[in-house]
Amino acid sequence: DISARMDSFRESARRLAAKKDSLPADLHPHLEGIRQASESIVECMRTDQEDCVPGEKFLSRYLPAAHKVVDERIRL
Repeated sequence: DISARMDSFRESARRLAAKKDSLPADLHPHLEGIRQASESIVECMRTDQEDCVPGEKFLSRYLPAAHKVVDERIRL
């Protein structure tokens, strides 16, 4: 169900932005920017069916990769 996947992308973006407290302040705007961009993509998916496939492909790849980079930065 595309609606559930969109909710999942939103939640993933929120979790990513919430990790900002574990990072230096200069990185906070970048995480917020990723969250906002993800929200915009999900909104486009919601309003235009043609955006669903490319939006889902992008977010399915990009958000896990962003989490991985942020988690590694926190670990270091």
